[in-house]
Amino acid sequence: MKVLFVLIMLFPTFVFAETYSCKYEELSQIKYINFDRTTHSHFTRCIQDKCSEYKYSVIFANNDNLIIGDKDENEENYFLFIINKNTNSFTAANIYFPHHEQENTYFNGECVKE
Repeated sequence: MKVLFVLIMLFPTFVFAETYSCKYEELSQIKYINFDRTTHSHFTRCIQDKCSEYKYSVIFANNDNLIIGDKDENEENYFLFIINKNTNSFTAANIYFPHHEQENTYFNGECVKE
């Protein structure tokens, strides 16, 4: 009975264990961004060594692609991250809402699933 309880307690950890470690170039510097799955439909994000507790939603997922996105923590922009699982490449965008005067930003790079 104790073994069954331990297995049940560990099961959710294994189900959601999924991490993508990605890198891209910005202003001639290599930057790192990581996504850790926290629930069936959410990921948290770390940029360089700065991690956020904010959860980004899984918009679409299949064997070939993973699309993550949501309003960013500051709620001034929408963050969209698309991973091609076949090529291990990604494309990302920070799309600012109309009331904000900052320009949208786009970047791309490579990911490794851990």
